[in-house]
Amino acid sequence: SGYAAARIQYAREEIVSPTNSSEAERQALADPRGYAAPLATSVLSACGIFYLSRCIPIARKIHQAHQPRNYLLGICVAVPYGLILAGTTTYYKYAEVLDSVMCPPAGDTPFASKMRLRLEPYAPDVSRKF
Repeated sequence: SGYAAARIQYAREEIVSPTNSSEAERQALADPRGYAAPLATSVLSACGIFYLSRCIPIARKIHQAHQPRNYLLGICVAVPYGLILAGTTTYYKYAEVLDSVMCPPAGDTPFASKMRLRLEPYAPDVSRKF
């Protein structure tokens, strides 16, 4: 439905050129704590997968260590793994930030109501009932 992409796009537009959000809302949307941890753990995990994927052919005596073919295998496995892991985990972490801005606990704000209104066509049925 494009709901996730629309949420991120709207948040990005608001950070770049603020229209009706408060400073606190923009700060929450731009805070690196909302997305840095999943990126870092994804990079570290991809590094581990790089080495792990190289070990199996070495142990089976298909590849020799420190050969370009072995490094290429590690890269071919680790890069897609890292990109998929980083994309999904970062979105899920940032979705918490987006939810807290869309539905603030202290009461509705002009930005939150405008964001919900703009994203309603993309929202799943469960979210529309809110």
